[in-house]
Amino acid sequence: MANINGAIARFALKEGDLAKGMLEFAERFDKAMNMFLDNASLKLKNHAQTRRRWTDRTNQARLTLNATWEKVDTGYRVTLAHGVDYGIHLELKHQRKYEILMPTIQQVGYLEIVPAFSGFIEKMKAGA
Repeated sequence: MANINGAIARFALKEGDLAKGMLEFAERFDKAMNMFLDNASLKLKNHAQTRRRWTDRTNQARLTLNATWEKVDTGYRVTLAHGVDYGIHLELKHQRKYEILMPTIQQVGYLEIVPAFSGFIEKMKAGA
């Protein structure tokens, strides 16, 4: 109960309604987060595949670049990786001439996905 300028205002929260609302929000958040992370992963993969620095010979290195996400104890993890065993050589050999993973994380991850995530959180707070 609050007394504001001589007026009394009251409200009540029912435990069941509060729990139901929290559960509904969690479900809505998970669904939206799945969509956000699917989009982020696709954006990383597409960027890496189209901006790779090597010349394709078999197309395998390019076609097997992949980005995935998973829920972990501390939140979510997005992974961008090679799908060929020689991907490590493309990343580290020849003074990193052919690396694509870190440049993609820096360009797309830090400059596009992280700011978009901030906007996503603001929309979730606003109930969108």
